[in-house]
Amino acid sequence: MGSGRTDGRTGDRVSSGLATPAGVDPAGRPTIREVADAAGVSRSTVSRALSGRGYVAPPVRDRVRQVARKLGYVPDATARHLRQQASRSIGVLVSDLNNPFYAGLAAGISQQARNRQYTMRAAFAAAGIPADDSLVVRVGWDVEAARKEAHVLLGRAEPPTAIFAANNVLAEAVWRAAAERGLSIPDQLSLVAFDDVPWMRLVRPGATAVAQDPAALGEAAVTQLFDRIRSPLAPARTVLLSATVTSRGSTAPPPGHPH
Repeated sequence: MGSGRTDGRTGDRVSSGLATPAGVDPAGRPTIREVADAAGVSRSTVSRALSGRGYVAPPVRDRVRQVARKLGYVPDATARHLRQQASRSIGVLVSDLNNPFYAGLAAGISQQARNRQYTMRAAFAAAGIPADDSLVVRVGWDVEAARKEAHVLLGRAEPPTAIFAANNVLAEAVWRAAAERGLSIPDQLSLVAFDDVPWMRLVRPGATAVAQDPAALGEAAVTQLFDRIRSPLAPARTVLLSATVTSRGSTAPPPGHPH
């Protein structure tokens, strides 16, 4: 029987059509070893093919990425960070983001971090899609500047059919630029934002967004702080807080593709 994944909406098993490697539980989360076995390569080759770091012959790279897509393999970021002894995350401590000085400071840190390639590429690797830097637009927190960049992006000879906005300001800029160019969301352009804010529920169609819980983030930070004060020599502890994707109506298959 081919290996597969579970559809989170229905609970049904979805077959990938690929043979399940011997000794692997088909109901479990696909691992890099499964991808390697199914593609007939080593785990290190899989890692290079999916991350884009290091050389892999193009036919092998394409085969690995196809297998990863069919198996539904998603790289484990936490495990990768532990192996590399680096989380590629930057901590910023400020007293009050309502103060324009600190808001500007945080924006500058964020911008410089992006300039130095602290970007999220795991989703591209998992989908087997090479990351195209020409489609990555780096702008600050000014909505008008972002709107102009969105116009440039959407005015290409082959414009993107979907945009992921890294924050709510960029999402607003893309939304405005799409309206000004007469592009229908989601029929001609899909949009997903990181950070859910009220305007995304008020527009039509509503904007799909990745929502965080800011109160939970603050509570977790303070809890960690007081735990450290009580036990300064205790081992370091990582707290992972979940985010949720709030699907509204701003995404659809690309024009010309069946639903």
